Amino acid sequence: MLEILDVGMSLGWIVVPFGIAIVAGGVRAGLVPAIGSLWLFAFWWYTFPPLVGYLTGDWEMASRYTYPRFLGYGYESAYHELMGGIDKGVRSGLLYAIFVGTIGYIAGTAVSWFETRLKSRR
Repeated sequence: MLEILDVGMSLGWIVVPFGIAIVAGGVRAGLVPAIGSLWLFAFWWYTFPPLVGYLTGDWEMASRYTYPRFLGYGYESAYHELMGGIDKGVRSGLLYAIFVGTIGYIAGTAVSWFETRLKSRR
């Protein structure tokens, strides 16, 4: 689990998925759809920049599509960075989604439950 948090994620990339999971729990959207959407979020984060660099062929060190080596692969080509991103997105992205999604969903469900109980007492 420490591998997930040791990839240089900024606080925003941890807070936004956690907020999505809390809202999913609050509206009782379902735990599996919440985890699935968070996995897609993480997978997109790992693979989108190298995919754009691969499709455009623009993958130099000063290019706007070279992201700041989020995965630490540092490959010279966009193709290898993309393959590394897919590998990391599938493995770590799913663990990240399960961990953050479950905690956030439980927190959102608890908030929703307390809100319902307070409304029923009035």
